[in-house]
Amino acid sequence: MKKISLYLILFIVLLFTNCGSIKTINSAANENETIQTDYLATLQLIDHDCYLVAYDSSKRHAAFVNYTLKPSDLKGSAKRKNNFKQDPYVNPNRSAQNEDYYKSGFDRGHLCPAADMVNSQTCMDKSFYYSNISPQLPGFNRGIWKKLESKVREWCANADSLKIYAGPIFSESDT
Repeated sequence: MKKISLYLILFIVLLFTNCGSIKTINSAANENETIQTDYLATLQLIDHDCYLVAYDSSKRHAAFVNYTLKPSDLKGSAKRKNNFKQDPYVNPNRSAQNEDYYKSGFDRGHLCPAADMVNSQTCMDKSFYYSNISPQLPGFNRGIWKKLESKVREWCANADSLKIYAGPIFSESDT
């Protein structure tokens, strides 16, 4: 099989709300204004071995997750336990919690899907950290997002590996 390098970007986080773009000029009218700190430098990078989280503690949410998916990752018998919990590497005061979702109308949607972690029980369990969870409308999470996750697994079967980035798109009303 010839080597196939596929880079799939599910969502790249573009936060136009507070920072405008990766670098923001405070005021175009004033040339002496400085460029704000690079947004990416403000993120906490957490390596969970199976996936990387770029966590934005100001939003209490991942800016994005990144992982490499290989066909062998999709073969396994790790059990889904639905044990959502705080990420031990995130300040508990800057993390979502079970109470945030209780009667909220939102699903706890995975950015790095649990179904992509069946090759390792440890990875499966880590996929339930709130740093990997995004509030999603039920129809979206159980509909098009689920279909997209399944499609990525189909693509993976015909590739050596896929590099996947997933994250939210925040609107001004989300800040």
